[in-house]
Amino acid sequence: MALVVIDEQHRFGTTQRKRLVRKDKTAPHLLSMTATPIPRTLALTIYGDLDLSLLDEMPAGRKQIITEIITPNKRSVTYEQIRQELKAGRQMYVICPRIFEPDPEKELALNVKSATEEAKRLKKEIFPEYEIGVLHSKMSKEKKETVMQEFTEGKIHILCATSVVEVGVNV
Repeated sequence: MALVVIDEQHRFGTTQRKRLVRKDKTAPHLLSMTATPIPRTLALTIYGDLDLSLLDEMPAGRKQIITEIITPNKRSVTYEQIRQELKAGRQMYVICPRIFEPDPEKELALNVKSATEEAKRLKKEIFPEYEIGVLHSKMSKEKKETVMQEFTEGKIHILCATSVVEVGVNV
């Protein structure tokens, strides 16, 4: 191994990083990218033997990202816009903070959506005509690969997932 690239290192433990870097006897070059460096890496950058490169401008031609909070009274309009995108052959991710439904006894628990229940709700109430998949960290590696392959092939139109899609999932 000649080069190891780690993005968002704070999502990896020290043991995982060591395993990647020490697969053979020669130490590979290491490129670590993050917008939020962990304290150890920041200290090594300042006081140690790490070179620093900054990406301080946006790529040419990048489109503006628009973030909008959709209030309950605007959801039907939003769902219709999503339906039009799906009809045009596009796909959609729905990212939820939980895998399963939270304990209803816990304060504010019902305000947090789960990927499994949101997928069921979307299929039953909003998008019954589309295939909806679920992806989360408790699934077996094989099942995750199958779901991602089906999403890549366009067999799944809407993917309800947790933040597992942020690490190690390629589409």
